[in-house]
This record gives sequence, C-alpha cells and structure tokens, in this order.
Amino acid sequence: MWKKSFIEEIEQNKEILYRIAYSYFGNEQDALEAVQETAYRGYKNIKKFKKIENKKAWLVKVLINYCKNEMKKRKKVIMFSEIRDDDSCIEGLSNADKLYIQECVQNLDSPYKEVIILRYYQDMKLKDIGEVLECPENTVKTWLYKGIKLLGNVFKEGLEDERELQ
Repeated sequence: MWKKSFIEEIEQNKEILYRIAYSYFGNEQDALEAVQETAYRGYKNIKKFKKIENKKAWLVKVLINYCKNEMKKRKKVIMFSEIRDDDSCIEGLSNADKLYIQECVQNLDSPYKEVIILRYYQDMKLKDIGEVLECPENTVKTWLYKGIKLLGNVFKEGLEDERELQ
C-alpha cells in the first residue's frame, strides 16, 4: 500500500525533481542520479514518508540536501541552467540576457539562490518553500526579498558598467 503510494508520488514529481537537480548540476547524468538517489532515500525511509503531510515538499528537501552535499564533495560551482520558456518575465529577452540572469542567480549565496529557484523557476508556493527549507514562511519572504534586491543591485551595476563601455 505505502510502497505504491510512494511510487506514485515519485512519478508525479519526477519532472520537478529533475529540473531542480539539473539546476544544481547542469547536466542530465548528475540530475538523473540525484533523482534516483532521492527516490532511494525516500524508499529507505518509507515509514517516515507515510507520516509526512506534504510529501512533495519532503522529496524536494531530500533532493536539495543531496545536491548540496554532492556539490560540497565536488567543490563545483552550482550551475543554474534552465529557465522556463513559459515565464512571462523573460519573454523577449535575448539569449545573452537569459544567460546573464542565470549567472546572476547562480552567484547568489544560499539561501537566496534556493528560494529564487524554487519560487520563480519551480513555481513553488512560499509555504511549501518554507517546508522544504525548514523555516517559517516569513523567513522565506525575507530571503526572497533580499535575493531580489541583491539581483537588482547586480543588474544596476551591470548597466552602469555597460554605459561606461559605450
């Protein structure tokens, strides 16, 4: 019974898990391995899984923890390389602008990067992000606000640098 429920939950969320993992590793092989490891860890803790109310948030949390640990082991720069095509805020931007935005988000410190990725690129609600990151919703709002403000400062600096070059 619970095994079937667990498998269904993985099936329902495999795409979002893959996208999050891909945003960390920047390649398909590592992203698939991260999703597989998340499924394994979830299955290994199936007794805990059946008591959890928001199973999707729990799976995302397991995935993010795995990704962070792997990145520490590898000492790689976190890659953020997927921007949703349906995001109206980036419509009409050139590929260079999209890459610049990706680079800016990539260079944000944790937890700002995680909050922005989960909110704007994975469409997660603030409440769900709080569950994933194990913090109050108001803390998520603060991190989101500060992350956006930091990005705004980076964009302003970029514009000023561009003007100086002209």
